[in-house]
Amino acid sequence: MILFTGFLLPLIETVWPRRRSPLIPLTALTVSIALVAAGLLVEPFDKEHPRRTSLAYGLDADTGQAVWLTSKTPDQWARRYGGTAATGHPQAELWSGGSKLLSPAKPATLPPPTLQVLADTTSRGERTLRVRIRSERGANTIALQVDGNTTTMRALTVEGRTIPADPAGFAFHAPDPAGVEASLTVAATNGKLRLRVTDISPNPSEMSALPGFIPPPDWLFLGDTKISVTKAYPL
Repeated sequence: MILFTGFLLPLIETVWPRRRSPLIPLTALTVSIALVAAGLLVEPFDKEHPRRTSLAYGLDADTGQAVWLTSKTPDQWARRYGGTAATGHPQAELWSGGSKLLSPAKPATLPPPTLQVLADTTSRGERTLRVRIRSERGANTIALQVDGNTTTMRALTVEGRTIPADPAGFAFHAPDPAGVEASLTVAATNGKLRLRVTDISPNPSEMSALPGFIPPPDWLFLGDTKISVTKAYPL
């Protein structure tokens, strides 16, 4: 009945006397509030109308440490995976924008992405490397960046295309199974250069294989998930 009344609003406005037109917005507001209230009453979150939730998992293949990552305001289910602020933590980059919460997780047996050096030359204070990075687990995104402050990136080409030499490196979506080829020029240093490779997959079904994962109740569905494995390569 409330929904039907909502459809009648244009007709009510047509037949309502012009001298009473100031009452029209009030009528519309009243019906709108009733519609919202009715929606909350007849369509609660349940198995047929689940609520969206999110969760990320990050594994550092060098340290063997793993974390769960949630939004700053997790729902009742996701709250178990979030504890301390993730500001400054490398895995916080899994989701851009907004604050995150993280908590320790059990390390999963996931192969790290690989890096193969195809060419390495140094000239006039600059070092140029041609590398191929590859996700060994078939993730749909793979990324490369200079790890820490080991050097400064000056030029970057990915799959034959020159892109800005961002200190954060690059992320390549839907990579070829054989990997992604990149050429980067950095400032030559006396110390070791480290390149960090990270792969990311968003498939919710992969979560069930992670140790310590507890599926959400049937009134929630995993609409935003990310599983990441990262590894640094000294060169």
